[in-house]
Amino acid sequence: MSEKQDVGRRRFLGVVGGTVAGLVVGGVIGSVATSAGGQQVRTVTETSTVTQTVGGQGAVTTTVTSTATVTAPGVGGAAYPYTAEERAVNAARELVRQGKITQNKIVIMTPAGATVNWSWSFPLWEELTGIKVESFEVPYGESYAKILPEAAAKTGSWHLTCAPPGEVIGDFEDAGLTADLTEYVKKYDPNYDPVGLDENNLLNADASPPHPLCASVGNVLGRRFSFVADGDVWCMLVRMDIARDPSINDRFAQQTGNRIPDPNLWDWKLYNSLVKFVDGLNLTTAGNRTRGAWNYRERRYSNFDWALRYFPRGGKYLTDDIKPDFNNEKALEALKEQQEITQNMDDIVFSGDFTEQYTDVPAGKAFVSLQWPSLAKYVNDPSFSKVVNLIEQFHIPHHIHPNGERVYVSGYFGGVLAFQNKYAPDQEMAYLFLQWITAPKNSTVAISKPGWFDPFRYGHFLHPSIVKIYAPNLLNLLDNYNNGAPPFTIPRSFILLDKLRAEFNPYYLGQQSAEDALAKAEEEWKNIISTIESEGKLGKLRDQWNFQKQFYPPRYREMVGWA
Repeated sequence: MSEKQDVGRRRFLGVVGGTVAGLVVGGVIGSVATSAGGQQVRTVTETSTVTQTVGGQGAVTTTVTSTATVTAPGVGGAAYPYTAEERAVNAARELVRQGKITQNKIVIMTPAGATVNWSWSFPLWEELTGIKVESFEVPYGESYAKILPEAAAKTGSWHLTCAPPGEVIGDFEDAGLTADLTEYVKKYDPNYDPVGLDENNLLNADASPPHPLCASVGNVLGRRFSFVADGDVWCMLVRMDIARDPSINDRFAQQTGNRIPDPNLWDWKLYNSLVKFVDGLNLTTAGNRTRGAWNYRERRYSNFDWALRYFPRGGKYLTDDIKPDFNNEKALEALKEQQEITQNMDDIVFSGDFTEQYTDVPAGKAFVSLQWPSLAKYVNDPSFSKVVNLIEQFHIPHHIHPNGERVYVSGYFGGVLAFQNKYAPDQEMAYLFLQWITAPKNSTVAISKPGWFDPFRYGHFLHPSIVKIYAPNLLNLLDNYNNGAPPFTIPRSFILLDKLRAEFNPYYLGQQSAEDALAKAEEEWKNIISTIESEGKLGKLRDQWNFQKQFYPPRYREMVGWA
């Protein structure tokens, strides 16, 4: 994975200088390929079965299975037949023609706020295939509670859903709700795996596979249970008008002996110092008091901020023998470091979710924030923001080890997964829509829309409509992907993380100590893991945890002994 990630940045740098990855024509995003011949090039490994005669008599045979790299369409000069979108549409038309569908519609459940990213496609799918698309929304914070009961009810009343956050796939797959998409993936090829694609085609507008970190989401022991619709990899956003202000730099230098460096050089201690310093200036910008930071301290997301500090210290959620591994000195140090700046933020951070953050930061109410890249859509929207072109994206701050090594770890924390209800009718048709809407070109349209969907395919990072949103520091965003931890997706993963958050929140509020928060959360995890063991699923949990380790950043894997 690390090699392919490095290739992604290298290819980006090579292409962004002169090659246009797409263009907007009449309001509809079109694309041009970035590869030499505009073609998609693939090599694939196929398994062939060969029957050989043994003993020379012709009566005794044995079956030998061998693997070989073969030429697929697209290799050797021939263009790869169709795009992922076209394959889906053509297959859907064929299902209709053959009368292999039971109802003339697909029903989609979306969390409030996500519909805008897909709704533009509904009439187009009907026009292309004759199949209608209906959708209904559920409150964002209730997605998990609305979706999980379907595993027991098995109504099949909806086909597809966009579900946040990423870790829910561990619970939904374990509950038997999510359809296994693997065979459809093999049959229809959604361009979802960078392995096997020539380096020159990683950014091909028709190929454009997901970044490996995003492709890891929904990959359960090598089987595909969901696609990503939203690349929620965390970044640091900074008010650069404040960070570059000469008088503010003079005052900071008087206190510390140093001016404010480039934010990509910040470590967590410097980050905390700057948050305290700026908050102490009592600045008013854009008509609002500008606090030091806007980072979560509420029930739903606060553990992610902590993980950004814990992981680069070499911390992890579980031991190799599946015991909680966060009631330790590294975790305690990270939690206390996180708490140092809670007093330098507005009280809304104790209860507010991303909707409040996406309102307050564009209003000029914070110097820095840790968040998903889509916040850039809001801070740079003149119809919504008071700080247009004043906020830029950077790496997550580093942790500096005693030997001087600087390590930072971002993460796919949150995110929207697109998956399929196993109990709904017309499974193949539902899959085909899912492939079509998350395919390279259509997903580019979806991400370019207002809302909170972020890039997840390589080609997204070059399309003009997306570059415009995330400029000027788009490469910082890609670096965060390359150094990102995957979501925690084992059985009961959402419940486990919720128990962690449940103990952190009262600590932030001063209602219990950091030591008690970690100890209580550890006990909750032990009880949940014990229940999983009593259900006979501890082996599955262990297998999924071990499988997931490969998706963590290379330096992190070395630090924790996984490499």
